[in-house]
Amino acid sequence: MAATGTAKVRAYATHSPSTGVLSVFLLNKDTVARATTVTLAHYTAPPSAERRVFTGSGPDDTSPTWTRQSEVTVSAGQLALTLAPVTVTVLSMTPQDTPPAAPTGLSVRPIP
Repeated sequence: MAATGTAKVRAYATHSPSTGVLSVFLLNKDTVARATTVTLAHYTAPPSAERRVFTGSGPDDTSPTWTRQSEVTVSAGQLALTLAPVTVTVLSMTPQDTPPAAPTGLSVRPIP
């Protein structure tokens, strides 16, 4: 797993092998909005990504909040979006062919 960013926009990613969920964290450290393109490699993405944004009134806000925003379309392995100033944006993608979770609490008994 690798993620690259710029001096003003940092990028981080996590992947859950058991669920297939990929989460991309984008940190816009700038005081202006930044147009951004996320390129996914070696990952079969669904048609869109859920978007949640951690934002406040500015860099000195001591009470920012999480909000769910409109989904971002995935096209040819890319997501294009504009990051609001001084925010953390999380894009979460669950593949359409998510493998089932491993079963737990199984018991086996012989059939008489």
